[in-house]
Amino acid sequence: RYRRAAVIVYPYAVEAIKVFRQLEQETSDMRKGKRKKYAKNLQKDMKEKFEDPLKKLTRTQGLVLTKMIEKELNTSTYELIKELRGGLT
Repeated sequence: RYRRAAVIVYPYAVEAIKVFRQLEQETSDMRKGKRKKYAKNLQKDMKEKFEDPLKKLTRTQGLVLTKMIEKELNTSTYELIKELRGGLT
């Protein structure tokens, strides 16, 4: 079951990691406010592109996706969101 889920979500994980690394490079010299604004605009673009396919994932597929991203970036999803968007409510 997990192998099947991994095959389905692998392209999304690769794209997410690529976008995150690109975001890190482009915002490395920006101030905090400008970096958050840039991340917010990027999130809007990604939402338009990936919202429908990601909504159709099962819970298991979503968990596998987050684990793939966490293992590649060596940090938790919560820490990534906190760093980029300012946390969760």
